[in-house]
Amino acid sequence: MELTPDTVVLFHLGSVPVNATIVFSWVVMALLVGMAALVRRGITSDVEISPGQNLLEMVVEAMRGQIRELAQHAPDPYLPSWARSSCSSR
Repeated sequence: MELTPDTVVLFHLGSVPVNATIVFSWVVMALLVGMAALVRRGITSDVEISPGQNLLEMVVEAMRGQIRELAQHAPDPYLPSWARSSCSSR
């Protein structure tokens, strides 16, 4: 027997089953949005940046690298405008 998150139905929205994969995706999205909202308050273009901004830039660069590997071209069309403008020199 193989147990995957897709087979674990946590609850139903009407007649639609919501499995663990969907819930995990929602949790990850909420964490990323929350982290970005907190870090965005203190974003600066100075040489000295906050640890939160550094972490956010690392996440954006990781996303850019994965998109570049999969698409085999510049990732800018697939990223939101704030990610394109902050990394446009790369």
